[in-house]
Amino acid sequence: SQVCEISTCMAWCSELRTSNANTWESADDFYSESGDTIVMVDWWGHERQFPAGEEIPEIDEFVIRFCENDTTGPYHVPGTVIYEESVFDFTVEYIAFTEKYYYSSEIPGGFVPNPGETYWLSILAVNPFPEIFIQWYWYECVSDDHWGAEGTMNAAFLGYPNWIPWSVRNYDNHHVEMAFILYSRGDTPVEDTSWGAIKALYRQ
Repeated sequence: SQVCEISTCMAWCSELRTSNANTWESADDFYSESGDTIVMVDWWGHERQFPAGEEIPEIDEFVIRFCENDTTGPYHVPGTVIYEESVFDFTVEYIAFTEKYYYSSEIPGGFVPNPGETYWLSILAVNPFPEIFIQWYWYECVSDDHWGAEGTMNAAFLGYPNWIPWSVRNYDNHHVEMAFILYSRGDTPVEDTSWGAIKALYRQ
C-alpha cells in the first residue's frame, strides 16, 4: 500500500480549469494482478485559495481517467486514455485539524483491466471558479510506500505538453507518487495500488 501521512505529505495540482481550458494533470501507475473489474476509487486532496480569507467554494465534479502504460520513452508515463468519466456523486470527508479531504467515488460502468498489466490513474478536479483563484491538489504518499514508476504531470500552458515525472518539474528533484486506493468487486483492494491501509488508518 502507499499511504499518505497527514503531517508530512505534500500535494500536487491536478485540475481542469473551465474558465480558460487550462489543464494541469497528475497521474500515477498501478498493477492489476487479477484483472478484476475496478468499481471504486478513494483518494485524498485539498483546495487552496489565493488570497486566503474568503470562503472556498466546493469542487462538485471530478474526471477519472485510466490510461495504458507507455514505456517507449525515457520514463514510464501514461499512454492512450482507455477510460474517462465525469463523476458528480462522490463523498467527501474532512480530516479534522488538517487541510485534507478524503474522497470516494464509484467508477461508472467499472473499468476492466487486463490481468498482469500496469495502468495509470488520473484524477482531475473540474474547477469552474474564474472570479476566485482556487486550485485543487492531489496528495502524495509516503516515500517508504513508493511503487512502480514515479507520479507524472502535464500542463501545456506551463510549457509541459507531454507527460513527465514530477521530479523533472520540481526544482528540488522531489520524487512524487500519488495516494489512492482502487477497489474491485467485493471491495477487495486491487493488487499493488496506493492507499491499501487508508481505511484502517483514518476510519476507525
